[in-house]
Amino acid sequence: MAGVGALNQTAHAATMGTSIPDLSEWQGALTATEVQNLKKTVPFVILRVQYGSDYKDKDFAANVALCEKYGLEYGVYSFSQYSSTSDAKIEAKDLYTRAPNADFYVNDYEDQTVSSGTTNSATAAWYSELRSKAPHKRILFYSYQSFANEYAATAMTKYDGYWLAAYQSAEPTVAHVLWQYTDSYYASALNQNVDASKKHGKNKSWFLSSRAISFNKTVTVKKAGYTIWRSLAWTKTNGTTKTGTTYTAKYYYNHFNRSTYYSLYQNGKWVGYVNKNAMTVE
Repeated sequence: MAGVGALNQTAHAATMGTSIPDLSEWQGALTATEVQNLKKTVPFVILRVQYGSDYKDKDFAANVALCEKYGLEYGVYSFSQYSSTSDAKIEAKDLYTRAPNADFYVNDYEDQTVSSGTTNSATAAWYSELRSKAPHKRILFYSYQSFANEYAATAMTKYDGYWLAAYQSAEPTVAHVLWQYTDSYYASALNQNVDASKKHGKNKSWFLSSRAISFNKTVTVKKAGYTIWRSLAWTKTNGTTKTGTTYTAKYYYNHFNRSTYYSLYQNGKWVGYVNKNAMTVE
């Protein structure tokens, strides 16, 4: 009977969803199978590294090792507990030291813990310290809107984007790049409910690839036939490279697919993105 059932069984491929889970020791240590299934079903994950500086998430090291082994892209966050500007710098430094390979970083500030100086100055210092360690990666600020407005309205504008926590059916209109919309998303890969978010106005590449890195060099096509992309999400094109054509590469991006792309300009007009392997630098 088992043999007959196997012959008649229909295989179903995992479907990539839009919800992005954020995970900590509260969800338990991930297994290799769970990580492989997450890679098939979610754009990326966001892992907690620490609760302040003194407490390290007990499952982070094992979880991140599995993510890197199986190619599951991840950002990281610190549940911040800093009490001053100097303390904020320490927490940011510890986050980077504990997760140097993360695609992006998040200051999760939702408890008012600052007792020396202002929260805005401490939150700005957190960003500046992390930026000095990771000059080309995205750094986000997470909180509830009312809390953010009261305690960090000025400082949060320094960050690359706002990860907004709002458990409601309608997406808020306040500017944000991630919306944490639920604490009860059923993650089939984990067989449990977890916190989850959705991207807003930014594609996957924006989170996982580098920021624009200034370059400003003349480059010439050495290999024809490379796609000229109008989006690093690969949704629009602008023809292909032609040998001998010269451009100005004003910026480059380290993409999460492990390739580097030049942002090309010609006669002052932007042309698109091209894999640097197609070009030679003059």
